[in-house]
Amino acid sequence: MADGNLVRQSNVGEGSVVFGPSVYDLPLLPFEKELIKTIGITEEEYRKFAAEVRRKGVVRPAEYANVPDIQATGTEIVLINLAISLVLTGIAYLLTPKPKMPEASKRSQLDLGSVNAGNRFTQSRGFETLNELADYGAPVPIIFGLYDEASRVGGMLVTPKLVWSRMFSHGTQQSAKLMFVVGEQGVEDDERPDGIASPDLEGIFLGNNALDVIHQDFFAFYWKRNTTVSGKSRIRAANLVHGTQGGSDSGDPSGDVASDDDMFLCPSNVADKSPDFCHAYSPANNTQFGMFGAIPNGNGYRVNYETVPIIDGTENNQAHALTLRRIKIVGDKDLNINIGDEDLLEKVRKQDQEGEGRQYSPRMGLVKLIKRNNGGEVTVDSNYSGQLRAEVEVRSNDKLVFQIDPSKIPVDKYQRSKNRGGEKVDDINSTVEAEQIAADDAMQLGERFAIGNTLWKVVDRALERYEPDDNKSQFITLRCLDSDESRQRTVGLVSRTKVIQPSQDFIADKGGIGAAFFPLTSIATGLVRNNRPAVVTEIGLRSKVFQRLNGICAFNTIPTPGELDDFEDREVQVRSGTFTGAIKRSSVFQVFVRQAGLDENGDAFIFQRIDHYFVVTGSRPVDQYNFIRFVHPQNFEPTELEFKFVGIPASELRSLGDEQPILRLTASAESLVRKNADVPGLGSFGIVFAGTESKKGQIEKNKEFIRNPQATASAGTADIPQSVARSIALPQDTEADVVMAKAIQREANISNNDSIGIGKNGAFFHEIFGSCDADSTNVGGTKSLQTRESLGTGKWIVVKWTVRKTALSASHYARVNNGVNNTWAFVGCDVVGSSDQFNVNDVIEFKRGLGSTEDGGSTTAYTNSNPFVPNHPNGAMTFSGQRYRVTDTDRQANPLGRSQAYYYELFGDAGNLNIGQSKTIVRNYTVGAKTLRVSMTSTVKEQVDHFSGETQGWNHPGDQISVEQDGTTDGWKQDETFEDLVTVSTSNPYITAYGQVGFRYVVGDIKKVDPQAVLTGDTEFESQSQYADLSLYRGLVQKSNESEPEHSIVYVNEVMPNVDENGESRAPQYNNLTIAGLSLKASRNFVSLDQMRVWLGSGLHVKRLHPDLSVYNLGDAPANGDALGPSNLFTDLVFYMLTDDMGGAGQLLKIDKDDPKLLDQNDFIETSRFLHAQKLFFNGVVGDRTNLRQYITDVAPYFLCNFVIMDGKFSLKPAIPHMADSGLINLGPVPIEQLFTAGNILEDSYKLEYLRSEERRPFKAVMRYRKETKNKLPEEKIVEVKLPDQEGLLPQEQFDLTQFCTSEEHAIKVAKYFLGIRKLVSHTISFSTTVHGLSLRAGSYIKVITEATPYSAANTGTVNSSGVVTSISELADGEHNVSYFKTGSEDVEEGIMQVSGGVVADSTFHGTVFTIKNTTVSQNVYVVEQLTFSEEGTVDIVASEHPCDDDGVSELAKLIAGDSVITVRS
Repeated sequence: MADGNLVRQSNVGEGSVVFGPSVYDLPLLPFEKELIKTIGITEEEYRKFAAEVRRKGVVRPAEYANVPDIQATGTEIVLINLAISLVLTGIAYLLTPKPKMPEASKRSQLDLGSVNAGNRFTQSRGFETLNELADYGAPVPIIFGLYDEASRVGGMLVTPKLVWSRMFSHGTQQSAKLMFVVGEQGVEDDERPDGIASPDLEGIFLGNNALDVIHQDFFAFYWKRNTTVSGKSRIRAANLVHGTQGGSDSGDPSGDVASDDDMFLCPSNVADKSPDFCHAYSPANNTQFGMFGAIPNGNGYRVNYETVPIIDGTENNQAHALTLRRIKIVGDKDLNINIGDEDLLEKVRKQDQEGEGRQYSPRMGLVKLIKRNNGGEVTVDSNYSGQLRAEVEVRSNDKLVFQIDPSKIPVDKYQRSKNRGGEKVDDINSTVEAEQIAADDAMQLGERFAIGNTLWKVVDRALERYEPDDNKSQFITLRCLDSDESRQRTVGLVSRTKVIQPSQDFIADKGGIGAAFFPLTSIATGLVRNNRPAVVTEIGLRSKVFQRLNGICAFNTIPTPGELDDFEDREVQVRSGTFTGAIKRSSVFQVFVRQAGLDENGDAFIFQRIDHYFVVTGSRPVDQYNFIRFVHPQNFEPTELEFKFVGIPASELRSLGDEQPILRLTASAESLVRKNADVPGLGSFGIVFAGTESKKGQIEKNKEFIRNPQATASAGTADIPQSVARSIALPQDTEADVVMAKAIQREANISNNDSIGIGKNGAFFHEIFGSCDADSTNVGGTKSLQTRESLGTGKWIVVKWTVRKTALSASHYARVNNGVNNTWAFVGCDVVGSSDQFNVNDVIEFKRGLGSTEDGGSTTAYTNSNPFVPNHPNGAMTFSGQRYRVTDTDRQANPLGRSQAYYYELFGDAGNLNIGQSKTIVRNYTVGAKTLRVSMTSTVKEQVDHFSGETQGWNHPGDQISVEQDGTTDGWKQDETFEDLVTVSTSNPYITAYGQVGFRYVVGDIKKVDPQAVLTGDTEFESQSQYADLSLYRGLVQKSNESEPEHSIVYVNEVMPNVDENGESRAPQYNNLTIAGLSLKASRNFVSLDQMRVWLGSGLHVKRLHPDLSVYNLGDAPANGDALGPSNLFTDLVFYMLTDDMGGAGQLLKIDKDDPKLLDQNDFIETSRFLHAQKLFFNGVVGDRTNLRQYITDVAPYFLCNFVIMDGKFSLKPAIPHMADSGLINLGPVPIEQLFTAGNILEDSYKLEYLRSEERRPFKAVMRYRKETKNKLPEEKIVEVKLPDQEGLLPQEQFDLTQFCTSEEHAIKVAKYFLGIRKLVSHTISFSTTVHGLSLRAGSYIKVITEATPYSAANTGTVNSSGVVTSISELADGEHNVSYFKTGSEDVEEGIMQVSGGVVADSTFHGTVFTIKNTTVSQNVYVVEQLTFSEEGTVDIVASEHPCDDDGVSELAKLIAGDSVITVRS
């Protein structure tokens, strides 16, 4: 519309979209229409009149005339006292609906006896899982709280962050060492025990299990509460608080330790014990390895042996039957008799059961090799005529044919005619058939098998399924995938006519196809890839290796043929016994290694063999835990490598000589074995393990398979040491007080003559940088150089100079007289490194010329070869330089220089050789009567920006340390240590704080041969029984690899060096932190390394703000008048977070706790009283990365507080009226600090905003909090709170206080607060005022007087042109305050209308429509939320309603302090 009707005209352009309510014209009442007629105005004019009156009648500041006589203290203040402030936790935040609760001897019988070996074994223990390292860069937790013993409120369960871990194998047991960062240490004063107090043993948990349930010899718990008093920032032996340490039977079997010994060390490529970083983890995939599930490849089968006595005089039929049983068991020594020929039977009988057993055919095996690329076929019958078997060489893509034949042994094989008795063969045929079916089921298309150590895949099957009764042979074709891991690259073929389909129904009575002849096996390969570049990879293995005999003949007790004959002559019936029980088995494997990633061509690196055989031997069905440590080659930087563990089959082992060295893993062994292994393309690896060196011949036989076994033991021998390794650098980390210069500031240029004003720097830098004119640097370009300055008494400093090439002025004496055009102008001097004993404000001078400080340089006076010396206008210059003052120092806990200082004294100056060149030295050591002669070789390396200023240094000799046999005596023990300390000469460029430096060395491998037991006997019934993957006796011998691999990789320890920018090894420090350590042995109680948690009764130390320090005297943490200590007051936590440089934002905000200029400390003190009085305590952990301001803002309401900024200062104030001196809730009148009316509110600035309906809806508060019990896991509790006048089904809103609240009282009080705000607060206001006389701050209570004149049609009437009044109700005579509108007028006017007898005399009102104004005055109390300056210089105020009763008492305070108005259900 364009008629100016503002009531109805839209101010939105065409096409606009309006989000908001629509406005409609309401219909007029009948009497309103009569009024319009009476006065003669239009409907639009009437509507305009009503709208304008409504607008003017809204709530507004009251005029002073309507203000009651209210005394408001502070309104008379003339001085401006305004705190520009902001309540960061506003009403709108608190009113936001919270999440709903979720829906919720003669003729005697000799019984040789059977053996039933023990089948109960002591179980081994290992960890199934490991916990993970903390993320790098994760925030350090702030642990804050204080347990109140009396009220049993407070305390917290804390989850420390894992920063270091290492696993150990001890044979039948594993253990772990873990180091954790608990949290920030807190404030310090270097006197009392700063930091967090240690937990009770009952309060230490792994998962949900407390540590106190296990014996102290199973664990060691360390706690280092601070680093500020001791000056040591790593866990030492003295930090043990629970458990035991020392010997192998203790919780931390670290050996004899001194109280100051570092307890968290690991092996590195430099030393066996190093404070390097170690991380243990459990691989998830490819962890199992070894051969398993063997399938016979013509490998013979024997029935269980038994002694079959045939007493002289036995009736013939019976004797013949018994003879047939003997033939079935041991054969007839290849007589191949006709069982009907009784003379031959008698001949066999006289053999007295001689032989090891008849070997029957499994009727399956590899019968053909098909060479790749049409290279022809190979079979035993064609190529090796007359042989049972043959070994053939294979390559990738060759093929093999495996035949399963349905032929059987005839049922009458051992039966006499006419039913005269004999032996059945059903047992043999059934066993063979069952094996065939199992093999066919296993060898499906795509399945992979190992034959020898070559890898094959099934690519074809002639029959879909082998059915023995169909009388069809199954032919299965396999293709070779890989033969590289096999040394021989051979497989075994068997004769189809002599083995698969033997014409005599058995293979042989002697010899035959042994159990170790190339059976097919399933294979699993273990893989470990470094997660990070490492220098040592230590791999833990779990193995279950054994074999169980199930009622097999007790071979070692059976009689010899001669003995049996003797028994028969004496008519003694001999019955052989059986053996049931577990016996030895050995499982062998090798390791391959390659560099992880891809080579320069984008191809994966090739695995290379580590040329050692490893074996695990076991005789019990329990887990063994072992480890192998691989020390990476010294020529590598920390590198990611990949290790492959491959089982070695018996078929390959049988080809090795009995003298082949074998490394036997036995983690329970007392000493370590150290070997080296040169790997092509990578270098020399160090191999370390617990165990012994043995020989292949020692792992072949078992006495249980030998008749009359005898063991002949050779004496062990011991000779001189074979290797030596570094253990730790010396002196050990003493954390000495070493102070090095960190920064210097130039004070003056110096020379020998004070009158010399110019040329000093020119001469000085000419000596350092050389001729400026001859240098190729452009004018204006810069150049840097590092020098080492010797300051006497062993002190030195390395500085880096930076200069700029600058043209000399035309008048400069050196240009005029000496022809110099350019000079080096000083730009800067930075400290690279220094020796010890520097202090702030030390004055030092750097000179050239006479008394030069150049290390190793000339100290004579300048000569005229320096172009700035001759013709100097101010006289002779003999030296020049610069004077500096030390402005900052660096206190080193572990001083630099030990390694390079040591190598400098041994090998000399590395600068005298080229990088990469080597030097070898020989060192002689004497310990008592023993001598040891060692040669070491080191290579020169480059050093960049080294603190010493040296650009070349020595590499660690590493594996280039060898024992010279000439000059070394015997008597040494493995792992014996000795020390090599050298005196640091004054010319040693690496001198720092040490007078002597060196290494502790440990004796490694001793040339030692363990006693070797050689088994002999009358008959060996099964050879290679210890390592063969199947047995000739099949089911009577159960191998541990029958159905699954015997080994698995259970952990990996990765060691990374802690090296500084100078290449020096440095122990990582944990300054200003509380740290913990745990050594734990696996036990029945703890089989997984779950996350460690500790219950703490007190948190970190903070500055305590409550003026009465006795309030902190709680539980086990008395305050004792200390202003520093643990606390549970939120104010103390906020103060710490805002002021502490380490744990908080103090450095960022530049706030000092002793002078917190940006904090209102008085407010913090006052609020501390309030929190204590109201029992609102914080017990929890701030552990997540968060915006600090937002965190305080969000948490403050849960302590009935607001986080406030006033005049640029942070403050924490109670959100409800309270007594400042006691902290109690104020139940008296609210103190009004300012009164506002229309007189001091700027016109048109007053705004009132009502809260939305959802912000005011009633609800039931569901409060979640923690119930803490000392040294127990916490419980989560819920309390429901609602107001009594809010009945019915109410929506639920959740409030989560579990992070800090530990009492129901606290939770209920917070619920009251939130419920009260929702019920009582209906609106907020905002307005502007001037600064004059204003004395306010955020949190101040103000009273605002407002008036309102609501429009009512019933109070409306008209006055006609004669003055007659027409209205619904008769107007009384007298004056009436009205708003009126005259026809044709543009505005609604206001005035006082005099009525007498229903007539108005004043013509001003004639011809008008009017309404009587009915003004109401209201006065409300508000709490100031925000005060800000506007651009116009006025003050903008935002406040929220704070309802009070008629006595001025806060309704919210009454609700929170009262008891009767709240309904509570827990």
